Amino acid sequence: MNVLLFYEYYNHNHTIDNLRYHLINKGIHASSCNIVNWRFRNSIQNRRPLWLRILSALAKIPKIRGILNLYLRHWAMLKLSEDYDIIDIHFFSPKYDKLIEELKQRGKRIKVTVWGHDFYQVDSRRKEKQRKSYRMVDIIHFESHIIADNFLVEYPEFEDKIRIAVFGNKNYDIIDELSGAGTNAQYREELQVPRDKIIITIATNGTKGHQHLKILESIGSLSPDLKNQLFLIIPMTYGLEKSYLPQVRQKADTIGVPYLILTSFLTLSELCKYRIVGDITLTIQVSDALAAAIQEHIYTGEIVIAGDWLPYKVLSDNDIFFMTTSMESLTDRIIDSVKNHQSLRDRCKGNREKLAEFSSWEHVINDWYEIYSEIKN
Repeated sequence: MNVLLFYEYYNHNHTIDNLRYHLINKGIHASSCNIVNWRFRNSIQNRRPLWLRILSALAKIPKIRGILNLYLRHWAMLKLSEDYDIIDIHFFSPKYDKLIEELKQRGKRIKVTVWGHDFYQVDSRRKEKQRKSYRMVDIIHFESHIIADNFLVEYPEFEDKIRIAVFGNKNYDIIDELSGAGTNAQYREELQVPRDKIIITIATNGTKGHQHLKILESIGSLSPDLKNQLFLIIPMTYGLEKSYLPQVRQKADTIGVPYLILTSFLTLSELCKYRIVGDITLTIQVSDALAAAIQEHIYTGEIVIAGDWLPYKVLSDNDIFFMTTSMESLTDRIIDSVKNHQSLRDRCKGNREKLAEFSSWEHVINDWYEIYSEIKN
């Protein structure tokens, strides 16, 4: 069975690499390709066609990359697909519309893995274009039943194509290793984070959809006594919109709480250390498909407060503790989490073991394998 994973976002590299690795361990010949910078990985490292190596090298030059992708992307995706039985599209953007039609004509089996924004954040015109493509694909894959149920309200005719499988999370292993090698206090000192403050992490990346300004507004409305207990970490390394960063910085400057904005590239070890030192994480992004980053914050024992519109019920169904909030109750939730910090942290103590069972790659890869086997047959 030969599977090709297409994706387009740099911050998906780690997840896609781990999916590919575990599929290979299950006996599937799995390759992956980023269709923006042409980063290609397969079971035989560095085994790439000459044309793909040239394309990847040229794509490192931004101006040339744009021209190449405009004129050659479709041809390159078709060419690369020739050696594979199953094409798995991760995040369904317009770049794949024509590809799906032509791949079906060539007898390929096609799976679309919906990540969240590609369903929730599209207009009615795009939804109708997607409907045409969904008719042609073999499987439509979601990470949770909640997103699948929302999808079926819009597209009830595709119920038979729906499959559910959770992405695994390899960063759990890194967090475990770091937790055994050092202490919270040591990592706070290393990261220059105050040892005597409650650390609140605001969102997980730099996109406007994470609504940093609304979170900062709520924190700014706290009493001086509560604000004096806090230090903020604002990760904006991934998905950063440059015009948005000054707005976030300006707002953070006005609320009277010390903060650190992360914009530089972080290694996985550094990223996991920031998870470990955190106490409370706030996520009220517009939409999400159950981000790995949020699971990592929960895994470290943090108190996570999530928008009650986000599809995280699957976590509570597995007895994993986190808090929810409406936009109207956000300030009250923050106050509660600061005032009752220790008792809430105590409620989080069992989350690590439950999440390991829920979304470690070793646990979930069988579900992925079954989906690919079904498509093949």
